Amino acid sequence: MEQLNIFLLFPESDDEILALGDDCDRYLDIPKQLSFIKAIIKGHNHRFFYDSKNVTEFCSKAVDLCGSTYLDGIRNQLLSLLNKNATDTTKLPLFKSDCFYYQWNANSIIPKNDFLFRSATEKLIMDGNENTVIVSFLFQDKWPRNIVPMIKDAPHYQELPIISKIPYFNPIDLFIEWYNSEISGRTFTFNDVTRFEKTCYFWSKQRMFREKETGRFWYYDFFHKDNKEHYEVFDSTGHHIGEADCEGSIDFEKKDKDKSISDILR
Repeated sequence: MEQLNIFLLFPESDDEILALGDDCDRYLDIPKQLSFIKAIIKGHNHRFFYDSKNVTEFCSKAVDLCGSTYLDGIRNQLLSLLNKNATDTTKLPLFKSDCFYYQWNANSIIPKNDFLFRSATEKLIMDGNENTVIVSFLFQDKWPRNIVPMIKDAPHYQELPIISKIPYFNPIDLFIEWYNSEISGRTFTFNDVTRFEKTCYFWSKQRMFREKETGRFWYYDFFHKDNKEHYEVFDSTGHHIGEADCEGSIDFEKKDKDKSISDILR
């Protein structure tokens, strides 16, 4: 794989902190997730990008919930993990800073002048040679897309506007699934929007996807001691029907009658 540029997005707004709630283990889990990502991509060409203001805001808003000593530990862990091979985007000069950047959703166009438009800038500069992705640590966010569409525009540049589609992953298992697919060259992935659609349902930390043709629900499972990748598959009513390998082939003999997501789907 060519160089991978990973933009890290941490909870910051009041709504994002409210979604995390007052369970301090959720805050502590964020540096653990980042550490896991670093372990997965170790040995491959990559570069992390983060916004120091985003990290500071996340820690300062959470301190009232978990206490300063607890959050200082998280801040130190994050900065330690980001210390090597990481770039603070607030210190990056902007390429064509007189341009405008917009996040373009199906129902709205939102002006952006922060972390997302910096990721769009870097992607537009480096496209063709490197991959750029956003990995979000927001807790179970309901963003319905697996991309962040960004528009770059300015009336005095003939080559503009340009639309940049930045792959977006939340939670981290979706990034791991995509990354392992890219490394291995396999074609089966939740990124195939012709086959799968993102849902707001979660099994533990893993986001569930719905297979459009069958209505079946899938999630990517790698949280095991042997870290063996596979998919858990459920029918449209939430009953477990088997496990699938990394090529999407379902082994119906691994059906577990005690596994069910029916309560989640209600």
